[in-house]
Order: sequence, then C-alpha cells, then structure tokens
Amino acid sequence: MTIGIAARCNAGYVVMASDRRISFGGAIPAADNQMIKQFNVGRRWQALFAGDDIGPAIPLIQRARDLLQERNRPPLTPKDEDFESERDVKFSMREAYRIERLEYASDKILSPSNLTPEELKLLGYAGLGSEFTILNRALRSFDLGIEFLVCGFDWRGFGKIFMVKNPGRIQNIGLLDYWAIGSGANIALAHLVTRPIGILPIAEVVYRVCEAKFSTESADLGIGADTTVSVMNRHGLEGHLSEVEIRTIRQEWEESKQKRSSSDTRWAIENRLKDQGVLPMNFRHID
Repeated sequence: MTIGIAARCNAGYVVMASDRRISFGGAIPAADNQMIKQFNVGRRWQALFAGDDIGPAIPLIQRARDLLQERNRPPLTPKDEDFESERDVKFSMREAYRIERLEYASDKILSPSNLTPEELKLLGYAGLGSEFTILNRALRSFDLGIEFLVCGFDWRGFGKIFMVKNPGRIQNIGLLDYWAIGSGANIALAHLVTRPIGILPIAEVVYRVCEAKFSTESADLGIGADTTVSVMNRHGLEGHLSEVEIRTIRQEWEESKQKRSSSDTRWAIENRLKDQGVLPMNFRHID
C-alpha cells in the first residue's frame, strides 16, 4: 500500500505529500522511489492515489481529464476560463472510476467465459439464472483496489478536498482541513488531528504534513521512505520541495518530534516556494 496526504490552509494553499513506493498486487516485490503519485486532473486540481495495484491509476486519471475537458469546452464565461468546478471534477472522477472498474472487472471475470457485460445481461434475460447470478455477483463485488484523494480550488479560491473510493463513490471530508488515504492513513490522521491546520502559516502546514507522512513509515504498512511534497496555490501554480529540504525537515522532526519547526526551516520552505512562483515575492513571514 502507500500513503497520500493533503491539507489546506486559509491563506489559499494546498499541501500534498506521498511516498514513491509502487506495488504490483503481490505478484512482484514492491519497489521504492519509482513513481510520483500526484497527478494533475484539471488546471487547479490534483489527485493522489493509494492502493494495492498501481495499474488502474494512470489510465483512470487520464480518463478523468478527458471527461473534465468535455464538460469544460468553450464557450466559457470569462470567470470560468481558469478553473473547473468542484462538481465537474467530482463527476469526472466518479465516471472515470466507474468505467475503469467495469473494464478491469470484465477482463478478470468475464473474459475467461468469452463474455462481455452486454452478453452477461442477455444471460439474465434468457433466464440462465445460475451462471448469470454467479458472474453478476462477482462483477458487483469487484474491488478495483485503489482510492484517490483529490484536492484543488473552486472559483472563489477556497481549497477543497474529497476522496474517490470503490466503486466510484465520492466521500467528502466536511469541515476538516486535511485527510489521508492508504495503509498509513489512520496514523497520519492521528498526528494531524492533534493541532489545528487551517490557521497555520504555509511553512508550518508543510512541516505538519511532512511530520504526518514520516510517522507512517515506522509501522509495517508497506510505505516507502522516499517522499514527494508539493504545494499548490489558488491559481494552480505548483512548487515542490527538494530532496535536501525534505531530509532537513525529517532530521529536525526526528530530533524533536514534539516541537514546532524552527524559524530557519520555515524560512527555507517559504523561499523555495517564492522561487517557484507559488508564494508571492512580497510574502512576509509571520512567526
């Protein structure tokens, strides 16, 4: 499995973190530092994924992108030109999940019998109850084995986070400013819930999300130590922390796990995000 974490802060930023380990459903040993598990869905929307098998992730995301583009074809009003609505993103992710799941299930369950989903329906109509019931039950209970954590911004610039789970169900997180998916989700959430997130300065939110990710590595949950950390602002601009910066945060966290990040660390994070255009150059550090 894996870990994906997203947190939003009131200043108009979303912070994301994930590991880079990939697995292949148990058939092949997992490999570390192999894949970035964060993908663009829209201009101001990102999706992180977690699961036992990475196979469906990329085609599902690509299908969601295509569906989203279909729903956002011109003509658009001037206000609509630089964003996709939360409703459209949810629809696209839900439909992409549903279609991808049906294709995977059909290949696994129906192909051995040389059947298609349409032909399975005909079995039901023809009254071939036993075979139809067995195959139909297997189709309905099929689990794609992957979930997504989607985050982005609506037209007002408000950060949004929601999940997409089998069989394409959208799960909102309500008023919470953070969520996590994957085998280490409960441990990550236990760390995030201890202190507020939304009201913190952006650099402190980055530190808290890193802290939550690092905490999942100590348990035997199949989570890799290699970490991707990115920050997206309300305009869709995205910046990434370097390996050196992530190691610095990890070292500080290991030395004083209960303390707030140092001023120097927060300055380094903010300067990195300024250089990448995510934070404005006149952004002022508030301690």
